[in-house]
This record gives sequence, structure tokens and C-alpha cells, in this order.
Amino acid sequence: MTAARPRSPLVRLAVRTWPFALVTALGLWLLWPVPAGVMPLSADHTVHLARAWLYGQQLASGHLVGWSPFWFFGFPLGELYPPLGDLLVLAVRVLTLGLLDWAQAYALAFTLVFLLQGWALLRCGRALGLGPLAGVVAAALALLDAGAYREGGWIYTVTYGVWPQALSTSLAYWALAELALAARVREGMSPGTHHRHLALAALAAAAALLAHPMSLPMLALAAPLWLITVGLRGAGPGAASANPAAGSTAPRAPGNSAAPAPVTGQAAPRVAPPAAGTAQPVSGDTSAPLGADDAGPSVPPGAAADAEQPVLLDTPRAATPLGLPAAAVASASATAGASQPVPADIPPPALSPVPADTSPALTGAGGSARAELPPPCPLARRERLAGAALDLALALALGLGLAAWWLWPMTAHRGYMASYGWLYAPLDAMLRMLQAGQWTQLMAPAAGFTALLGLLFAAVRGSGFLRFLALLALVHWLLASTDVFWTLRLDRLSGGFSHIQYQRFLTAAKPGLFLLAGAVVGGLAVLTLRTWSKRPAAKAMALVTAASAAALLVWLARDATNLARRHGVGLVQVERVPGDPAFAAAYEQFLQWAAGARHGRPADWRIAVRTDRNAHWFMDSPVYTGTPIYKIGFTPGDNFVHKPESGSARVLDLAQARYLLTQGGSGSAQVASFGPLRVFERPNAAGIARIDGPGELLVEAADLQAGRVRVRVAGTAPDSRLVFHVAGYPRWDLSFRAGDGAPAETVPWIEVPVVGDGPSATPEQRLRGELRGGKALGDDGSEPTLIAAPARDGVFELRYARWRWFDAAGLLASLAALLACVSLVRSPRLVDRLRPLARRLAHPVVLVAVAAAAVLFAGLRWRAAAERERPLASARLADGRAAGTHARSGPLKTDMLIFPAVLADPRRPSEVILEDVAPGPALDAWFALDDDDAKQRRRGSYRVQIDARAPGSAAWTPLADFTAAHRPDRQRPRIPVPEDMQRAADLAVRITPSGEAPPRFGFDIALTEP
Repeated sequence: MTAARPRSPLVRLAVRTWPFALVTALGLWLLWPVPAGVMPLSADHTVHLARAWLYGQQLASGHLVGWSPFWFFGFPLGELYPPLGDLLVLAVRVLTLGLLDWAQAYALAFTLVFLLQGWALLRCGRALGLGPLAGVVAAALALLDAGAYREGGWIYTVTYGVWPQALSTSLAYWALAELALAARVREGMSPGTHHRHLALAALAAAAALLAHPMSLPMLALAAPLWLITVGLRGAGPGAASANPAAGSTAPRAPGNSAAPAPVTGQAAPRVAPPAAGTAQPVSGDTSAPLGADDAGPSVPPGAAADAEQPVLLDTPRAATPLGLPAAAVASASATAGASQPVPADIPPPALSPVPADTSPALTGAGGSARAELPPPCPLARRERLAGAALDLALALALGLGLAAWWLWPMTAHRGYMASYGWLYAPLDAMLRMLQAGQWTQLMAPAAGFTALLGLLFAAVRGSGFLRFLALLALVHWLLASTDVFWTLRLDRLSGGFSHIQYQRFLTAAKPGLFLLAGAVVGGLAVLTLRTWSKRPAAKAMALVTAASAAALLVWLARDATNLARRHGVGLVQVERVPGDPAFAAAYEQFLQWAAGARHGRPADWRIAVRTDRNAHWFMDSPVYTGTPIYKIGFTPGDNFVHKPESGSARVLDLAQARYLLTQGGSGSAQVASFGPLRVFERPNAAGIARIDGPGELLVEAADLQAGRVRVRVAGTAPDSRLVFHVAGYPRWDLSFRAGDGAPAETVPWIEVPVVGDGPSATPEQRLRGELRGGKALGDDGSEPTLIAAPARDGVFELRYARWRWFDAAGLLASLAALLACVSLVRSPRLVDRLRPLARRLAHPVVLVAVAAAAVLFAGLRWRAAAERERPLASARLADGRAAGTHARSGPLKTDMLIFPAVLADPRRPSEVILEDVAPGPALDAWFALDDDDAKQRRRGSYRVQIDARAPGSAAWTPLADFTAAHRPDRQRPRIPVPEDMQRAADLAVRITPSGEAPPRFGFDIALTEP
């Protein structure tokens, strides 16, 4: 038998790296010229650049969190919005030693984010064990995905510039891939180092949590699905991946090793013991025939024996998978008479050599024989479940610990996060899209249909990890539907489900769907290699599968590229105003003017900018001018609740807007102009604080970035109030001294509106979630925002506390997790020590008890929330305690939250009869149009009539008759109830639509039992 010619190092390198090189080249080509340092300027990119610069200034001062005066009335920087994107830009700038400017550093950071979408799926493809094509196809589909608003893909990630979730989703899938690779090593299907895969999984999970909040529910949903699939079935198809003749995996031995792949050749080689916990391949091409990304076998069934085929082994420190001492195995190997020279550091085979088998099933057409190992003993299900649970617990626990320095403070202040609740679509509408091959909007039908085929393949013959990916994608896709949300009433389990943008579940599902499509192509390619033979029947079958894989690959490539071309994939906006280079020159002139105006001036003023509500071309101006701005309109890039959008004179005065930048306009207050840009001076900008009522105020010190404002107050009266023009946040502490030598006393403060005399709020109310919600058209300044307290003669000092107990606890938890990860990278001792505990916890009785406890806890929480809703009209209609005609209970988006409501039929009159209720002196009711519909042009309206009657009476008394205003936000009209009906009455609510297309409309009424 002639030995095959060894491949050169360059050829081996090319074979191993071509998937990575191909995907990277595709990503760079699509994103060009951004990889060359040209920053994209569409939509939110300028916002993310400004955030990175602001966070860099804060870190340079030695603080992880702090207060920034650069946006709004100030905001907590680095706390309520995940910081990983900012840190990535900073890392690029630091690693390039500051040679790149901020825009260039951002361009390279964004390039890494875009490419990571493909790299993560390559890693998942390797974990599937279906060859390199599975990952390459999935990665290419992800990079070519056109996407849609809030659904990821090119349109949302590149054009809109909303990329933190894409970064988070990629990292989450990378973490899951490392978990799967760890499982393959543990189960004996792949060489590798189990504990290092776990450390990488923990790091990737932590990074995902620090990139976007959607990673938290995503990983939480992944945990039970992981135990159901990988825990019960294993990560791969069993040892068949490594030895097609075997249908099970070898049992695990103590330590970190995996069971080996079969030894090929006519005799077993002589070997020397390896270093503990290592896996060393015998010299040869470890990528053939499935490529570098395949962690499975190197020899397909039916192939001729070859002395140069690799031997992939991974041995324990003290014993082989069969429990035999390593020395005994080495001795047995020597006795068998190995005939091939092997490097001294190659580990011993874990199984005794067996005689060559010359049966047709194990030889090629030429009749050359090769040695085959007997099928390994299967892992017990309890052993497999214990290992999977331990892997999962370690990775997620360490990931949470590594991110605790940010997660803990963010969670403590979550009541100050803005709400963006957004429903997606009914399930029947999603199923109609799926009939056209589109799981999401603008998905290539070829990818959608192939993913359906992959879903079927996963259900029938898929490995544990493939089934996990299929379930993960399917569950996330279903969670995007309105029907699943309302059927499960997830908001009863956690209030967080009432302010989620449910389209984002589709972004999390897409990588799994693309991997299902890739698995079909990769599976066909692997089947081709494994069935290839000189026998005519086998060769014909291999040719059929090869042709099928090629045809599928061509269909996917053509459909995906055509759709991508139609929707602008590969076109990057690198101009602030496309097609108007003069605007860029004018903006540069403005930046120079603003920097000069700032030089040598006090830092207590801002530049307000008036333009389209969702235009962000100027948001990076602080990077170049060092000047805070106030954006009239919506500002993305932060989750702080206090984000006023009003451009009224009073709001601009209190925001200390000294200048106003506009596009066009004229007037006597104009101080500069640059092309279409005009700058007007505003002489009425207020100071940092004021006194409402009698009294005088002197600002002694004011440095909001340092977190300190001190004012002296005199001449006050009992009704005087001190108001700081600073947004309220629990880290602000207010103290008072009656005199310079007097002791300081803590003063509680409240939040008051910027304009108007609306209600105030306390920090405790916000932290309890009592004020969650928002305004669909933006805060007009009437929401409680500014810090206020009763005024007295003396000195008031406002200080920002960067450290609370949870900050220290979170940082300590992160440091402890970091040490544990370092230990895990260096040694498997942590896994070894926890493995006996994991095996005990995998006992069926324990598992049933844990599952029952979780279900009981969720059930009690759900039931308690249902009881709180019981007095509502929507709950009465859902429970059958109210009669409805053409009306139903369902979710309605209003006040930027998702509420249960009684939904009216937009095509015909609706009526709800509520019998035997206690309305009280006035109805506690609200009426609302859907936020999104209310922002559209009015094309219909609703007449609302409310009547009441005494129990047993046939005569109805009118209580209210009005037409619902066409505006977003809940409307709460005062509807008095006659005294004789306040304790017991029947109510009738009649809704009559009119117009060609009435918007969605709903209401709810809180009614107690008489």
C-alpha cells in the first residue's frame, strides 16, 4: 500500500482556514469602505460614536459609572445602556495607540461587529459536526440578510445603525457553540479541552449580557431547551460521528478528557503518555475530508485504509475511558506490534487494538483492510444529563458573574429605564408569511424553505445540538407573535414582558434558522463523502446527494444575493446627507465654530438642535466640540426615562441652551451661518438651579461631570422650593447645612415636571415601577423630571454617588468570576470537583422536584398577577364574567407599554355588559388608540357611550358619550356615577366605529364587587 503524499503546511492551512477566509472576505466586500476606516453615517451611528467618546472620557477619569451632562438634562452614563459596544470602540482606539481618530476606530469596531455575525455561525457550524459547509452557508445567509426594522439584518444593523443586539446575539450563539463543543469533547466525539471550551462559553455569555438586554431572556430560554436536548440526547449524533459503525458514545472517565476517535491503520501505534488533560492528533491532515470546521471523523465509512489518516485522541490524566491504566493500554499497544513511527508526545489509545477486519463493510472496493474499534459503551442518560447541566450551570453562572459589575447596578435602577413595548403580528399572519418561505420580513424564500427542511431533519435525525438550535429558533419565532404572548400572558410572570419590542425575538431566532438551512447543505455534503465508494450503487447514491447539495447551494446563493441586491445590501451611507457633499463641509465649519465658542467659556450651557425628529446627523458633535447638546426630537442610544423631546422656549431655557442650531431660517438673533445651517443665540438660558417662590440663590460650585452642585439660598419662605435643572436619578444625594460650620443633613428630594404643574414623583415610586410607561410622540416636558426639594436658608449640595453597596458587590462578583475563569482555562480541577455533585443532582427525584418547584413558583406568580387583574373589565370579559358582542380581551400597545384591554371591533359596533359591579363615585377607566395607529393619519374614529342602571332595572342612565381623540397615550376622562349606583350597578359600554379604516382601539375599567 502506497502512503499518501503529505500535504504542505500552506495547503493544510488553506484547508483549515478557507471557511473563515471566505466568510471574512464576503463581509469585508459587503461592508466596504467601512473596513478601510470610513465611518458609516446613517441613522444611529453618530449616536454610538458619541456614546463611546463620552464613556472614554469617564473611564479616563477613573470611573465605571457617572453622570453625563451632554444629553437631555443629563443622564447616567454606562449604567442603563449596555457598555460593550462603547468598550469595543475604545479598545480599537487604545490598541491602535490613538493613531486612528474616533471615526476610524468606530469604523473598525463596527466592522468587527458585522463580521462576528458570520464568525459566530462558523463556530456553531463546527459544533454541529456536519462539516464546514453548514457554518459557511449559515454565515453567508446572515451577512446577506436584508432584514427589516427591529428584525436585524442589513437594514437594521447597518442602515439604521442599531447594532448592539446583533453583537449580543452573535456572542450568545458563540457561547452556545462553545458549550456544544465542550459537550462533544466530554462525550468523546471530538478532540479538545473541555474546560477551556467552558471558559470561552462563560466569556462569550458575559459579553452578550454586556452588549444588549435581549441576551438575558435569550439565554434564560436556552437553558431548559439545552437540558431537554443536549442533556438527554448529547451534543452530537453519538460516536457515529467519529465511528460510523458505532451508534453510541464511550463512557466518561474522571478528569477532563473525551473518548477517542477510532484508530485507523493495520495496527495500533506505540505511544507515550501525554500531558494531563491534553488532546494531541497524530501527524496528518486533521481536516480531511470534511474540512477544518468539522469536529467529527477524519475517515468516512467505506474509505480505504491509509497510514496517514489522523488519530484523534484525548486521554484522561490517570485512566482511559474504559477505566484501564494508561500504562496497561500502552503495554497492550506495544504487544500488538505497532509498525508506524509516532511522535513521543502522542497520547496512548484509549481502547485496545483489534485485529484488522477485512469484511466488505469495512474495506474499500480494492479490498484493503483497516482496523476498526468495537462500538464504545454508551453514556448513561443520567451521566449525560449531569454533564450537560454542569456545563450549562458553570458557563451561565460565570457569565452572570463576569457581567455583574454592570448587571447588578442596572437591575437596582431598572425603574428608571424607558419603556418601548411593541407588539409584532398575530400568529396567523406569521404563518402566511412562512407559507411564502419567509420566517421574517425580507428573508430569502430559499433560506426560509431550507430552514423548514432543516427543522424536519432536526426532528427526525438531528443531533442534540441541532435539535437545540431548532427549538431555540422556533421558540423565539413563536414568542414574537401576539397570540403566544396573550395566550401565555407572559406579562403576569414579569412586568418586563410588557415593555419588550417583540420583533427583537426574531433577531434572536434568525441565526438558528440560518444554521438549520446550513445543516441541510452540510448534511448532504457529509452524506456524499460517507457513501462514496467504487461500488456502483453507493457511487450513484453519493452522486445524487452531491447533486442535491450543489443544487440547494446554488438556489440559496441566487435567491439570497438577488434579494440582497434589491434591498441595498452592500450599500453603505458614508455621507451625512446623501448626494450633498456641501452639507458635510458646512457641518465641519459649524464644528470649528462651536469648538471656538466653547473655548475659555463656562461649561454650563448647551447647543440645542432643531431638525427632523429621527435625524441624528449632528449627534457626534460633542466628540469634536466638547459641547453638550439638547436634541429636539428622539434620541436613541440610551434607556434613561428622562428624555424630553420638546423644543418649547421654557424647556430650552431650563436646559441651558444658549444656542439653537437649525437647517434654514433667519432672524435678528442669528450669530453664524454655514451653508444651510444657521446658529441663533438664546439669551434667556437659565442657570443650573432656581427658587420657586420667595428667596435668592447663588451658585457656589457646579460641575455635573464631577457630580457636584452647591448653592447658597437666602430669603426663603415656608412655601419656597429649590429646583435643580438636573434630571432625577437615585444616585443623586441632596444634603443641607444651615451654616458653614453646621453639620450636614440628608434632604429627600422629588421629581417635578420641566413645564406645567403636573404631579410629582419620588425615586421610590419609580423604583417600584409605578411610573413605567412613556409617550409615543416623546416626552413634552410634562413628566416628572427635575430634582426639587423644600428650600431653606443655608447651603444645599447635590452629589452624585458612584458607589453603592450593589456596585461593590457586583464588582467583587465579577472579580471572583474572572479568577474562576482563569482557573478554568488553566486546569479542569473546578469541573472535576463539581462533577460528583452534578451527578447527584441529576437523580430523577431531584430533577422532578426542581421542575415542580419552578412550575409552582411560576404558577403562583402568574396566579397572583391574575388576581390583581380580576377587577378589570378585560379580565371579566376573558373569564366570562361579562357579556361581550364583537369585543374581546387582548393586548393593546399604549403609553409605550403593552396593557390588557377590551378590544373593539374596527368593522362593526361593539358592546360589553358588566353586571353587578361597584363603579364608585367616578369610573376608573381609560380609553386609548394603539400608539402606532394613533401616529398615522386619521382615517376613522370611535364613538364611546357608557350607560348604567340599578340592578334589576331595565332603564339605562347615560354616563358618558364622546368621540375618542385621535392621539396616542391613554385618555382618562372623568365620568361621574350617580350616587344611587355607586355601590351596585350594571354598566354598558358601547363602541361605534366610523370611517374607512379606524385604528385599533381598546379600553379598561377597574370595578370592584358590590
